[in-house]
Amino acid sequence: VCPKPLVTNWQREFQTWASRLNLTYPDALEQLVSGTPTDLSGRALKLFTDFGHMLRHWREVAQTGDYVALLNEIIGDTGYRFHLPEISKDEDETLSREENIEQLRLVLSDAVQNKRDITAIFEEESLSTSVDDQQTGKLAVTLLTLHAAKGLEFPVVFIVGCEEGLLPHQR
Repeated sequence: VCPKPLVTNWQREFQTWASRLNLTYPDALEQLVSGTPTDLSGRALKLFTDFGHMLRHWREVAQTGDYVALLNEIIGDTGYRFHLPEISKDEDETLSREENIEQLRLVLSDAVQNKRDITAIFEEESLSTSVDDQQTGKLAVTLLTLHAAKGLEFPVVFIVGCEEGLLPHQR
């Protein structure tokens, strides 16, 4: 069985066309939705024009500030839930991904109800780690990855097991 290509011929055709016109991908999609003449093949034109319409619609929903509705639209329009079994290794992973969607829905619902800025919420979430939830003031050793140690939450950090060429990286 051959794996699916990372970039399809239609994607490459779209990318080449957008690059030739010096357009960003969102601008190129907007051009297609607006009916700008193009040399894209019929299949590529239909796929990317349809996606451009979805993107335009999602932007309109986002302007209302109802992020839960936006999430629902994106999940529905893309058929994401139908793809979960395909992209998950087993049923437990599929259920875990569905729980993640529900958790995101709760965060978005809270943001809408409390009129919080969604960008700030995602920045907080992306910067928070399990280390942030630990009790402070306890005398203990905490083991974590180099990536998780942002350097701000501990007065002293020891990096052990360094090997020349790996850390610091040879570049």
